[in-house]
Amino acid sequence: MKNELPNSKQKSKKPETSKMILITLASSLGIMIPVVVILAFMGVTSPLDITMTGMFSLSSIAVGFYYWKAKAENMHKYKQDDRITMKGDEDEIK
Repeated sequence: MKNELPNSKQKSKKPETSKMILITLASSLGIMIPVVVILAFMGVTSPLDITMTGMFSLSSIAVGFYYWKAKAENMHKYKQDDRITMKGDEDEIK
């Protein structure tokens, strides 16, 4: 006799890598912003410019990739694969 778990107790699926990247970046920004505010009030601003610019740049790239990936998956789901391009203006439905 197999020892099977009911559906409600089965292991949940592992989150996608792109979602894990977004969660990691969001949590690191959530930690960095209060640290930057505290250091700015203390007068330490030289390393903050580079650090925050880099963090927001990485976040915008990750969010852009995630949305592009979701759009491509949805177009594949609705059988519009021929419209997936890298340019935004060609994706519009005419």
